[in-house]
Amino acid sequence: MTKLNRRRFLAQTGKSVTVLAAVSSLPPLMAEASPVALNTEERLAESLLAIVRHMFPHKQLGDHCYAPIVDALLADAAKDQALSEEIADGMKELNSFAKRTWLDLTEAEQVEALVRIEDGPFFKTLHSRAVWTLYNNREAWEALGYEGPSFSKGGYLARGFNDLDWLPDPFDR
Repeated sequence: MTKLNRRRFLAQTGKSVTVLAAVSSLPPLMAEASPVALNTEERLAESLLAIVRHMFPHKQLGDHCYAPIVDALLADAAKDQALSEEIADGMKELNSFAKRTWLDLTEAEQVEALVRIEDGPFFKTLHSRAVWTLYNNREAWEALGYEGPSFSKGGYLARGFNDLDWLPDPFDR
């Protein structure tokens, strides 16, 4: 039998309280995250990711460059009821063109549906958030061949101003 001193008692009590606190917080979390809710949110995230990919199609970029856009949008929508409703209305509108879910359409049909809503608030909100987040991502810069801002490197005048290796040489005929 081990002797129970004050330090051991406090350590054991602390562990028990931590475990009890964690366990007691589980039921509300589990009730909120029903399989239907998780599946719906997953489908929404998948749809938003596909929409952003159609808006800014770069074959060199993987989903990991587009995912922060969707994550930020869904996090903001969880805090902002108006944004949440705007996203829901936008997805309803996209689905209404298809008479089925937008994700089940062919790529051409998805683009056609997006063109129909491009003047609406959902499209504009998603576009403005996506352009800022995507092109402010260093991983996307590397994949697209952008070296980043030039001011910290002395500007482009002395470093790469005439570096046009991505365009055909106009004097090479």
